[in-house]
Amino acid sequence: MTKEQELLNNSFFKNFLKYSEHMESPDPYFLWTALSLLGAVCRRKVYYDQIRFKVYTNFYTSLVSESAVARKSVAMDTGMSLFNKAYPEGIQGMEVLQGKITPQAISELLAPKQGEPRGMMFVQADELEVFLSKDVVAANLPELLTELYGCPTKHEYLTKTAGKFKLRNVFFNILAGTVPAHLHESMGSSKTKGLIGRFSFCLQNKRKRSTPRLDQVIDLVEDARLQKVLVQQLREVGLKAGKFKFTDEAGEQYDRWYTELGNSPKVLDTSVKATGFIARMGSHVIKVAMVNALGKKPFSEKELIIRPPDIQTGINITEKAEKSLARIFDTMPGPGPLEWLPKIQAFIQKNRRVSRTYLMQNFSKQLLATDLDNIMRALIESKICVSVQSKGLYYYFVPPVLRNETSMEVIKRAVVDEFNK
Repeated sequence: MTKEQELLNNSFFKNFLKYSEHMESPDPYFLWTALSLLGAVCRRKVYYDQIRFKVYTNFYTSLVSESAVARKSVAMDTGMSLFNKAYPEGIQGMEVLQGKITPQAISELLAPKQGEPRGMMFVQADELEVFLSKDVVAANLPELLTELYGCPTKHEYLTKTAGKFKLRNVFFNILAGTVPAHLHESMGSSKTKGLIGRFSFCLQNKRKRSTPRLDQVIDLVEDARLQKVLVQQLREVGLKAGKFKFTDEAGEQYDRWYTELGNSPKVLDTSVKATGFIARMGSHVIKVAMVNALGKKPFSEKELIIRPPDIQTGINITEKAEKSLARIFDTMPGPGPLEWLPKIQAFIQKNRRVSRTYLMQNFSKQLLATDLDNIMRALIESKICVSVQSKGLYYYFVPPVLRNETSMEVIKRAVVDEFNK
């Protein structure tokens, strides 16, 4: 058996990680890039039928780290280079876009033209904030992306300037990078809440390794062999077509996990900002399981089968994405003064004086504890509210007028005296 034949017996994932082993980007970035590539080449030809809807292999993926810390772009560029070598003339009916685009541009490119099959798009953006810049968000692109994620058979989109577009057989796939601060800005608005639950985020805080000079560590002969095999495997996966089925054991495994997820308190806890993603974890698991099955040997297998290892891989990867999203939200600034300060100020005034515990009881569904503390700090620093401590508890009240520092101290002492009576 030749070395090339040995590589062809490996999964696409194993070969891709071998191909990237000397690169600085963390392996999870290459894993998600591989999932996105394999999912994209399948298009609408591969799916799992849920009777009322179909689950396709498209992903909305975002690799997250501070700028230049974990080499997001390197991982994506490595994958896109393989994609372009596998399909140098492109995939019929699929647009591959990079950079900043508008909802109207997406609709125009997806809309059928002169009988040509349209509706498929693969967007790769080094910076998600460019793709979801303020002007594009204002043009309702997040709403359009949310609607296209499900790969509808028919979709109509009304633009302000160019009228109505009729989209058919949509398949939309996104692979993008971003930094946490820009992600907060892009995804923190009310217009993007639905979109968050459809994205899989991979957060990494450091590089896998330090490689000053790749040319000193890469075997060019082996590298060329790996690249050839990966391109061939991408093409082979792109030829697959049909409906996936679970084995009995895999179906039971998925059903148990899904039932446990449905009974989990985090699904119903609206104070958890990742609720949208959690509610869709079932579909995410199936997507990853399908692509995992496609990306491993045997490529010659005609039937599309999801087995227990595929489900377990889907569960593991999806739960890691949930943890990444939770970690991103942990660093996200809470609601600003314009939204919450007047509401909390009015609540405190109505109740005359309020303990921090009582505030949390009334706002826990809308705010995290850190959010509330930040808002109260802003209210106190702006002299709208006064904070006093009595018998181990913090109380807040809104004084009638605070003209200067002296009057504030007088009021504080009066309130403390009243509490201590």
